[in-house]
Order: sequence, then C-alpha cells, then structure tokens
Amino acid sequence: MNDFDLPPEELRRLGALTVDAVAGHRERLLSRPVFGKIGGQAALFERGVAGLMGTHGGAYERAVVDYVRRCFRPLFDSPFHMTRAYVAEVVREIQSLKLEFEDFDAVYGKLGTHLKNAVNNYEACARELNKLESRLLSLSGSDAQKTLFEEKKRALSAGE
Repeated sequence: MNDFDLPPEELRRLGALTVDAVAGHRERLLSRPVFGKIGGQAALFERGVAGLMGTHGGAYERAVVDYVRRCFRPLFDSPFHMTRAYVAEVVREIQSLKLEFEDFDAVYGKLGTHLKNAVNNYEACARELNKLESRLLSLSGSDAQKTLFEEKKRALSAGE
C-alpha cells in the first residue's frame, strides 16, 4: 500500500461525506438561487446595474435591470443549463430593444424637426414684424404716433 491508497472503509466514509456535502449544496441552490429575486444580494446587483447604466429610477431603470438580469441568468439560477429557449429569449429581447430604439429615434427625429420649424417660423414672424414696423412708421407722420407705437412694441416684447 502506497501513501495515496486509503483503506476501503475510509474511502467509503469520505465518499459518503463528499456526496452528502454536494447534495446539500445542490439542495440549497435549488431552493434559493444565488441572486434570487429577493434579498440583499439582489438589491446590490440592481444598484450596481443602475449605477453602471446611469439610470435614476422609474420604468426605464426597471427595464434595464430586468434585461441585464436575464443576460446574467446563468449566474443567478443555479444550477443552470444553457438551453435553446434561453438563448432564443435573449435574442428576442435584443431584437425588441432594437425595435424600441428605432421607434424612439423616429419620434425624437420628428420632435427635432418640429422644433426647427417652430424656430424658423418664429424668426420669420420677427422679420415680418420689423417690415410692418418700418412700413407703419413711414406712414405715420407725427412723432407722437411713433412714440406710441414704440411703447406698444416694448410692451409686446416684454410679454415674450
């Protein structure tokens, strides 16, 4: 018998202890995932994701945390098996996020166009007002009328 051999009884005893330890560990993992939906560790994970992503609460933060949790599900749900269904779910989520981003981009672009048009119309109105002012001043001959017009113009400008 060399130094690495153990008597059969000792080998059986250590084997049984090892199997019991592994079975107990697996049982605890099955009943309580590593980072389950509740508990302090889950909250730490969620705060970390929110900090990394720069979110500040609300529905967007919840969606981001849920998505990242789905991506890391193999770490949270132990034991975990990479399945076609899981991979398909992740791909569907990525495709869904892409579509949502495209929708947002379209609305954002439309808003930008409306704002540019509003600025252009405001500037066009200001130019027209200046033309009208010049025309009106040229038509009115008295200084009193010019002063009255200037006062009304200042009053309108103050209301901006």
